[in-house]
Amino acid sequence: MNTSEIMQQLRALLATRMPQVTIPPGEAFETAPIAKTLGMDSLEIVRLVVALETHFAVELSDSELVRVRTFGDLANAIAQAPACATEEVPGSMPLS
Repeated sequence: MNTSEIMQQLRALLATRMPQVTIPPGEAFETAPIAKTLGMDSLEIVRLVVALETHFAVELSDSELVRVRTFGDLANAIAQAPACATEEVPGSMPLS
């Protein structure tokens, strides 16, 4: 899956699961800061990342995640992440 497809899925997932959040239009979504856009604290972002790992069946390393600031960064990290087993993570937020 390429970065563009991941961006489309991220946008759709967030719009469906977080309707109270205004998702920036067009290319502004790619450069939008995740924490500010979603209004999440660090624990909520960790839960979101776990749910996204499950949805995309990837494993995001801590060293990669510290560099993620925008949705574009996140899509690139997901695109480059190694695949992992697709099992539900207890306590994760279902996205699909």
